[in-house]
Amino acid sequence: MVETPMEPDQADPLNVPDPPQAIRIEQLTKRLRNGIVAVDGLDLDVARGQVVGLVGPNGSGKTITLRILLGLVRPTSGRVLLFGHEVRPGAAVLGRVGALVDGPGFVPHLSGRRNLDLTVRQIRLSGGSADLDEAVGMAGLGQAVDRAYSGYSHGMRYRLAMAQALLGSPDLLLLDEPTTGM
Repeated sequence: MVETPMEPDQADPLNVPDPPQAIRIEQLTKRLRNGIVAVDGLDLDVARGQVVGLVGPNGSGKTITLRILLGLVRPTSGRVLLFGHEVRPGAAVLGRVGALVDGPGFVPHLSGRRNLDLTVRQIRLSGGSADLDEAVGMAGLGQAVDRAYSGYSHGMRYRLAMAQALLGSPDLLLLDEPTTGM
């Protein structure tokens, strides 16, 4: 039997040594349908463990850049790599990323805990309730996690979304407007 070597994009991102950069963006450009250039030739390297903030006025391309990093939007040109793996919709490396982009979205009649339980099941996390409790603690939800989401304040909704992003102890957190309502 002849083994076919895997292409680099098909390699298991958990079994390949990571490059020094958690994020590498090369000449990223995104042109919107209306012709507006939302991102224009962005180059950025973010090392593992580094904390970086994208700062700029509304409409300067911060959120669209995060959405491209998550494989939710395709760039017009350029290249985006997470831990050395090209980002595209459904890429395995995205399983190493926790994210809060475009605000929280949960089932209103369920408690915060039940909403997080749904996330744990959807992404098949193995940490179970210990992982959930750690994320809830880090987000500062306290006993509110057992109340219905529909009764949460704006800030508590964002805290729940932060807990959701922290589930599974991701290697990389991508947060859009992380302090909104906190």
